[in-house]
Amino acid sequence: MSRSRKNWNEVNAASLARWIVLTGFLALTGLSYVYLTLQLYHLGDRRKALENEVANLRMQNEVVSAQIAALTSRSTLQQVFIPLDLPSNDQARPVRGSGG
Repeated sequence: MSRSRKNWNEVNAASLARWIVLTGFLALTGLSYVYLTLQLYHLGDRRKALENEVANLRMQNEVVSAQIAALTSRSTLQQVFIPLDLPSNDQARPVRGSGG
């Protein structure tokens, strides 16, 4: 009876260690896959937000460029600044210095 009991309790340590390592490897692989998939989704959301921000900044840049172009146009500058009345050639007088 002790003989059958001894055979029933025998455990192959190498086989058990191999299965433990294999199971640990599969568990680690599965957890890594889940973690990396979640990171991929989070980074995708972050990328989408940054792309929207870049698009908004480009649109603002175009609006500001159009405003700059409109404000620096010749007609606008002529309206903003008072034109100088330059004397014509017949109204021009020479200026004499005090030494002459």
